[in-house]
Amino acid sequence: MTWFERCGYLRRYDPERRAREGQGYKKGFEVRFVLESKAALPVLRRLLTAAELRPGKPFRKHRRIVQPVYGAKTVEWFESRLPKGREGAKRGFGAAGQRLIRRRPAARERPIA
Repeated sequence: MTWFERCGYLRRYDPERRAREGQGYKKGFEVRFVLESKAALPVLRRLLTAAELRPGKPFRKHRRIVQPVYGAKTVEWFESRLPKGREGAKRGFGAAGQRLIRRRPAARERPIA
């Protein structure tokens, strides 16, 4: 959970949009971990496997590495462990697990003034 609180977020699909667009709308349930380096990837994958979660194929997004974990049960698992109420808001998460506070870009990505 420490890794999730530091660098993760939840994605869900919109059932109304799925009903409207059918299978053309592909988004599903997903937990994403955004990592600064490739060195952290094997550690995170081992932790996910130890928690009996099945990590998906990692991919690059800008200068970061994203490790997805798919499935509605996975999203529920993380949601149930997030702090609720004021404690959750203090850590940067809303009632439904959405991230309220954006992560700061890495030092090399920050614009030079």
